[in-house]
Amino acid sequence: MEWEELDNLDDIDDVIEGLVDFEEDVTNLIPKRYLRDIDNPLEFYSEDEFRMRFRFSKDNVVNILHPLVEDLLKKTEQRGLPLPSIQKLILALRVYATGNIQQVSGDLHGVSQATAGGIVHTISGLLAERTNDFVKLPATEADCRKAMRWFYEIRGFPGVVACVDGTHIPIKNPGGVRPEIYRNRHGWFSLNVQVSAGANMEIVDVSCRRGGSFHDATIFEASGLRRDFEEGRMHQGLLLGDNGYPCLPYLFTPLGNPQSMAETRYNRAHISTRNVVERTLGVWKRRFRCLTKTLETSLNHSLSIILATTVLYNISRRSNDELPEDEFPWVQQEFQANAAPIGPHEQGHFIRQAFIRNDFNY
Repeated sequence: MEWEELDNLDDIDDVIEGLVDFEEDVTNLIPKRYLRDIDNPLEFYSEDEFRMRFRFSKDNVVNILHPLVEDLLKKTEQRGLPLPSIQKLILALRVYATGNIQQVSGDLHGVSQATAGGIVHTISGLLAERTNDFVKLPATEADCRKAMRWFYEIRGFPGVVACVDGTHIPIKNPGGVRPEIYRNRHGWFSLNVQVSAGANMEIVDVSCRRGGSFHDATIFEASGLRRDFEEGRMHQGLLLGDNGYPCLPYLFTPLGNPQSMAETRYNRAHISTRNVVERTLGVWKRRFRCLTKTLETSLNHSLSIILATTVLYNISRRSNDELPEDEFPWVQQEFQANAAPIGPHEQGHFIRQAFIRNDFNY
């Protein structure tokens, strides 16, 4: 049909229809980059499947996590890979959940391992920047009193506002001029991460810059957590730690050899109460398996991942986003704490003994 023969609307409609068909045929010949089988994971997976793979409910990913990073992600769009920001976030969540970026990039068609790594790096940095918004010690006297009440309900241990412990996160050899400071006493490279937990199993403080060769007591000595207690910002609240820490006026440790019923009661209450931080570490690592596998990233990127998962963990606690049972059972394995280096802590021991006489001698 020649153009000059178009003398009525029916002819014009036929031409338009032909052009549309031609455009569709050509478009179908152009290769597309897409997420294999999961163009939209929020629609592809059931709620249980989604939660198992990405460690959060669909609702929390869309309404809580995505708004944290959406606007900033728009400024870091990868050329040639127009992944929506929600899919970038979901990709990062999958890496945190598995610790295997090769597996995650293999699940994607057209997304290289390097590109996936770049997305995780960006997401981790954005979430890590929000650490101070989501990881907080009690800020006011009223907050401290509330924390004390919650801890007291566990086993009748008065005055506690937080419990502290250290955990080792495996990393690759960081290189540089002093890589051996990251090699722990078991011979592998790690970051010794100091974590403090509240009675509700939220992480209230985290310090992750020290290598695996550092003792828990040494990390605590240099931490902002110590300064917060020593400078009175915890309103005479107590911190509980294991024997890897020194006994201080505000940091109580268990007795090595209890001699009386009061001391035995103290130890039992101490162990039950401090168990909060051990359980917190276990749930944190179970939710984000990347923390149990060697982080094959640069040192700064590894720090960002640790802080990012801390933020995500607290969001999961506050939103009651319970973790489903894993297909593979896992038991947390931690180092046995070494006794704290001997130091002049007589005042701490004296105050602890007075505390035991006053509160456990019944």
